[in-house]
Amino acid sequence: MWSFSVNHYAAPEPYVGKEPFEAYTVVAVELSRERMVVLGQLAEGADPAALRIGDEVEVSIEPLFTDAEGRKHLVWKWRPVQ
Repeated sequence: MWSFSVNHYAAPEPYVGKEPFEAYTVVAVELSRERMVVLGQLAEGADPAALRIGDEVEVSIEPLFTDAEGRKHLVWKWRPVQ
């Protein structure tokens, strides 16, 4: 993990967040082979207080939100490797 931040503000539209608002963590991961940094939320259940720069993380596919028709919209998130 290259960096991370706990956001205590709602992201602007078109982002769809939880209601009522809950703080969320954004994780920046450097992909060494691709030589780029990719942002994503911290996976559900992971503790942002336990994160340290340099921790190894893996991709986790999780729901971002469920729309009015009941469809789950998926997104990648980052989960710390145990």
